[in-house]
Amino acid sequence: MKRILPVLTVALAMTACFKDPPPSISKPMFYYETLCNNPWGPALTTKQDTVATWLSKQSIRYEYLSIQGEIFSGAANITKCDTLTNRQIVVAVLYADTSKAAAAGFKSPY
Repeated sequence: MKRILPVLTVALAMTACFKDPPPSISKPMFYYETLCNNPWGPALTTKQDTVATWLSKQSIRYEYLSIQGEIFSGAANITKCDTLTNRQIVVAVLYADTSKAAAAGFKSPY
């Protein structure tokens, strides 16, 4: 019993010092890119900086942004603007701005 008390005291002190990680402050959202009906402009000229600039102008704050996938070959020859490009814009939008992002066409996986 004398040996257990110091061990329990140390264990309790150690657990009191550990902190939980901060709660997530962002929500992943995505946008399926089309050839030319994107809010930031045509897909063939879209880069991460293009989307980042557009998000800033819309006052949509985010933690990270990535463009996943590649535009399919022959996309320059397609004239139908609603054609999907096989790319997905993924943004971790701050919770306070998710309604703005949703209004702009971004969707949440949950």
